[in-house]
Amino acid sequence: MTSYEEKRYEALYREEKEKYIRLAGELAALEEKNSLMKWRLGRLEGSRLFNFLRSFSRKGFVRPLTDPAGDESLKAYNENIELFKEPYPLWIRDKEREAFEKYSGLDEAEEADTDIMWLEAEDKDCVDERAYKIAAKYFETHPEADIWYADEDMVTEEGERCFPWFKQEPYPESLLGCYYYGSMTAFRREAFAEEEIKDIYKNKKKLYELVLKKSFTEDGFRKTGHTPLVLYHGKISNEQKKLYALDTGIAPCVFGYEPEYDGIKAAYEKAGKSGNLSIVIPSKDHPAMLARCLKSLTDTVKLSDIELIIVDNGSDEKNRKAYEELFERLRKNKHIGNIEYLHKEAEFNFARMCNRGAKRARGEYILFLNDDTYFTDASVLKILMEQAAIEGIGAVGAKLLYPDGRLQHAGISNLETGPAHKLCGIGGDEHPYFNFAMTKMNMIGVTAACLMIKNSRFTGVGGFDESFRVAYNDVDLCMRLIEAGYRNVQRNDVSLIHDESVSRGNDLLDTEKWNRLAEERERLYDKHRQYAGRDPYYPQHLRKDDPRFAAQAYNRQESRDYRDREYEEFKGNIALRKCHSLKLNIDECGIQKKFRRDEEESLLIKGWAYMEGADNARYAKRLILSKDKDMRAYDLEGQYLPELKYVFPDEKNILLSGFSLRPDKDSLSEGAWYIAVEFKDKETGSVYYAESEKTLSIGQ
Repeated sequence: MTSYEEKRYEALYREEKEKYIRLAGELAALEEKNSLMKWRLGRLEGSRLFNFLRSFSRKGFVRPLTDPAGDESLKAYNENIELFKEPYPLWIRDKEREAFEKYSGLDEAEEADTDIMWLEAEDKDCVDERAYKIAAKYFETHPEADIWYADEDMVTEEGERCFPWFKQEPYPESLLGCYYYGSMTAFRREAFAEEEIKDIYKNKKKLYELVLKKSFTEDGFRKTGHTPLVLYHGKISNEQKKLYALDTGIAPCVFGYEPEYDGIKAAYEKAGKSGNLSIVIPSKDHPAMLARCLKSLTDTVKLSDIELIIVDNGSDEKNRKAYEELFERLRKNKHIGNIEYLHKEAEFNFARMCNRGAKRARGEYILFLNDDTYFTDASVLKILMEQAAIEGIGAVGAKLLYPDGRLQHAGISNLETGPAHKLCGIGGDEHPYFNFAMTKMNMIGVTAACLMIKNSRFTGVGGFDESFRVAYNDVDLCMRLIEAGYRNVQRNDVSLIHDESVSRGNDLLDTEKWNRLAEERERLYDKHRQYAGRDPYYPQHLRKDDPRFAAQAYNRQESRDYRDREYEEFKGNIALRKCHSLKLNIDECGIQKKFRRDEEESLLIKGWAYMEGADNARYAKRLILSKDKDMRAYDLEGQYLPELKYVFPDEKNILLSGFSLRPDKDSLSEGAWYIAVEFKDKETGSVYYAESEKTLSIGQ
């Protein structure tokens, strides 16, 4: 190695050694700084600043913590879900006292002569102590009543009140369906002997028979008293509660619907004699569907001398020929006495088609029937006809099931939103709301998809009102029958299958059909003002805007709490705290569809929002509207959406992700308001935002 090379390597060595010494010093300094940072971080961990910094992602968005919700947040979340599933605790908290003040008939210090009556119960330990005074006061003020009953609920082994039974007012066919007076009954002393009343709940057949005997007199159905207050708290085991919560078990307090009671009821049923029957079926361009309906009729129902009247408002030539060939084959059936096929080109008007068929009907009874129905029970027509034959009966309907067995129709209830089918869509083997869908009962209306009526009574009230072309013609007919002094009966103890609205589609799917439906509903209430939002056959403490049978508690999912905040601060926070994990979807936004003309115009913002990949029980939520340096913030308590667990199976605690908000229209100026949601972490105080592409337009 030359001297030059030795000097060159020596210089490189010194250079690398100096670099090493320098890096070692820097490393020591970094280790010291790292120790200091660890000490400082230990002090910061758990603080709001630490969680704020940790939530930023590299993409410029903030991200939420994935830690589970705290005990208090999780407890509140689970309690709210239970309230949405069963709002009865809210009714107890918010409305029960109000109900007592309204219906008890007593002042706080008022005494009542309890010697006026006997009160018997399944278990007297379950009777509310106020029941004695309230029943006595009722008898004092209603001398025409000899029997009295009240509403009831159940109490678990842990003392939780559940399963309220808000009862119908007393009606004859409802009482013949089951003993719906329930677990406690009071009797006027002067009308009953003590020996026939004492401990009568030990012999329920005797109880039922005694009440029927007293109620059905030669002068008609005798008035029974009902106080709509929960005055009996039956005991229920945890096992029974599980069964009834799943609607697979029958409530233990319901009796009288079983076959063993048929003999007792027979003396008061007074089934009328069946007679000649005309079946009126509107049908257009559905020969195969009608063939299925009529085949089920001839195969299943063995009645003689049935008259068939098919009303066709304009089938094409091919389908018209198919109809005629079908009728030629049917004329050979010994059970079919006469077939008329009335074909005439005309716009669809269900009421007019039914009236046209009824004018040609020669039968003592008329059954109006949809062509998308079919029979599986041989007893249906006989039972409906015998019910319609009874004096004082108007329209009679049957339970209708979808082909998959789910419930489609169990009678019409007149709710705040209009006439509706309660419990539509539930499983056919379920026993909801104290056997509602299993027994016969008086109701405000039945559907014309299967409506039996005596011919003379139908013509006596003028038939169907043809101004109701599509919807509510059956409800209008039933209301006029009530006004004429008749009772409508829904027979939920017999059923047939119905493919609802196959013939004309669903009225709720487009704006044109919705507007037509709203217009016909408005005319219905113009004609029957006493029934606008009111149903005398519907228990008054049940919700009037819900297909379920649920307590009418305050709607806590729609907050109207307006809280202004500086617009610049809000916009700054949105820019800083926008979170890509916060998902916001707006389903509806704008003027809400009206159910009645006299309703005030209102806004509706409906949708759902959730934090992806996080425990959603952690967050308090607000919906925010902003425009031109103005803003409104609304607290959201969440709307129960059980279907989300199937749509997003990996997300945690998202079942309260829905919201349905009705802002005050008058508080918002004209223009486009931007929509955002704010999620505030209840554990750390961190705030996250997401904005919608949709806007709320006011006055545009």
